[in-house]
Amino acid sequence: MKRMSVALVALLLLVPAARAQMPQRSVTVVPGPQYDASGFARFFLGDGWRSLWLTPVQVRMLDIGAFEGGLTPERQGGGNQSVTLHFIDAQGTGWVFRSIDKFPQQALPRELNGSFLGSLVEDQISALNPGVHLVLPRLLQAADLLHIQPTLYVMPDDPRLGEFRATFAGMLGALELKPNEGEDDTPGFAGSRKIKDSEEFLNDLEESPAFRLDAQEYLRARLIDMWVGDPDRGTDQWRWARFGEEGDQVYRPIPRDRDWAMVRA
Repeated sequence: MKRMSVALVALLLLVPAARAQMPQRSVTVVPGPQYDASGFARFFLGDGWRSLWLTPVQVRMLDIGAFEGGLTPERQGGGNQSVTLHFIDAQGTGWVFRSIDKFPQQALPRELNGSFLGSLVEDQISALNPGVHLVLPRLLQAADLLHIQPTLYVMPDDPRLGEFRATFAGMLGALELKPNEGEDDTPGFAGSRKIKDSEEFLNDLEESPAFRLDAQEYLRARLIDMWVGDPDRGTDQWRWARFGEEGDQVYRPIPRDRDWAMVRA
């Protein structure tokens, strides 16, 4: 267990930056000190990935004023557990900062928040792997699949965060590029012509035989899901990149949002 945790931390620290940046200040953080537990508690609640949550890692502080010419926060997002902050850089390209820790209390009934049962639910986040977003791209690349490359950062306590400062200042998270279309039908992410969500992609397949899915590539992506034990692969966990010319256009999958991969429940 300890050797596996050390190996995953090493992979996490070796992941390169999404794009070359100027040297930035680094800080040492513990991803989830709240998941420390006694042997008695671990016996009943599970060990999960606690050793990884409790391992100190050295992480760069995100310079939102310098990264890609400057990042402007747009909106806060997230589902029932994650919180995300969406940015636009100086070139108009979209980025997402995704929290490493999760906040299941967002989806709990009001009566359970702050209760003993609520604390048990929150503790089970320790079953998730905090480094999985940085490990999975290596596997997707080896399988010749389109993918994004998140980079680990700590969000600064910066006035430029505006209304989002109280929520995100000091937060450990993964910053990732949004798969974007090019302007005026120019090539965008990975040279694609269009990026669609799952509903739009399925509509195209139903409307015309000129659109098709790269079935072998999708199969490889689903085999990776099974191999890493990722059960959370709904329609929002995918984007679809379109390639080719009119009359024969193929969609390639872009897997995203890997919170539940390698879960130890």
